[in-house]
Amino acid sequence: MSIPLILREGIDMKRHLLFALILTALASSTSYASDKVSFGKVGLAGNGCPEETELVSPALVKLDDTSLRIIPLKFVLSSKPPARSFIRKKCDVALAVKVVKGYQVGISKASVQSFLALDDASKSSIQLDTGFTGSEFENTESKLDSAIYQNTELLSNTTQWSACGRDTIIRIKVSATLQADYMQVSYLRINGFGLDFEYRACS
Repeated sequence: MSIPLILREGIDMKRHLLFALILTALASSTSYASDKVSFGKVGLAGNGCPEETELVSPALVKLDDTSLRIIPLKFVLSSKPPARSFIRKKCDVALAVKVVKGYQVGISKASVQSFLALDDASKSSIQLDTGFTGSEFENTESKLDSAIYQNTELLSNTTQWSACGRDTIIRIKVSATLQADYMQVSYLRINGFGLDFEYRACS
């Protein structure tokens, strides 16, 4: 049974409000600190993210002063009947950062590791967006419309810097789509994604 449009809009609004509340809480909840920055807890939103009950495992979300890595166990798209012919999943991540005066934090590398098993008439896409709240995001995308059975990696090596000496929120968004005929069996799994940090003095 399909969800009425008004009800879907209400659900979406609640999700946006919940994510905003998570970001507010992050600013005052520090889980890792270095001499130049301190990080809040990792905020997650989306149907491809690890669920709250899974976050008790530190193996699924790893954060230190040089990198953030996420292993999303539910980020799987499969066209196996009776699945829909078009499927989309995503995971939006937010990480609040307190920056020491005279320094700035940079995103030096972001990546998505995946496995694809596509029939020759299937189509898939994986999109990676990274940046800081209030700034322009770096976008990287991979599209495939032919048979494939292998691990892949989507990379973004463009370094982005936060404003000098200002607290910020690092964002990483990963989304994937799969389109296949109802008679086909295709599969896309996001094995993991994350980004690397670096710091520098600024003025």
